[in-house]
Amino acid sequence: MSFRRLAVLSGVNRQTINDLVAGRCWPDVATIAQLEAGLGVRLWPVSPGGSGGS
Repeated sequence: MSFRRLAVLSGVNRQTINDLVAGRCWPDVATIAQLEAGLGVRLWPVSPGGSGGS
């Protein structure tokens, strides 16, 4: 998937996606959530209990 397509699907700016992949910045929780929604996969680790939190 291209960065441009992911930007459209997730609502995250294409340059931000490029910077994340290149390691030039770290995403905040909201950006991770948007990327998860756009990709349709979990990016944030889930605890063995399944809650995802502590």
